[in-house]
Amino acid sequence: MKKRIFRGRPANFSQKEIDACLDKKLDSNLYKNYSRCHKCGLSPEKLIWIEFTSPPWTWKARCGLQGPLSLCPACGIQVEIIVKVRS
Repeated sequence: MKKRIFRGRPANFSQKEIDACLDKKLDSNLYKNYSRCHKCGLSPEKLIWIEFTSPPWTWKARCGLQGPLSLCPACGIQVEIIVKVRS
């Protein structure tokens, strides 16, 4: 069974997939009404927000995702993905 990712749920992408998108940082103030870090409680505007795009193979396999992803700089965890595009 595939794990489905929805707004408000933690994301679980590989470090390699995250690293490929780290240069696409977003303005965290645009996401102040989204989830806090579920581990330490850091507010959403203090999280790192990037525009995440899953790797090309995921799009070919029709399981690709694209959208803002939040990362907690204090805990080093993926907090939330807001899926805007799904293949």
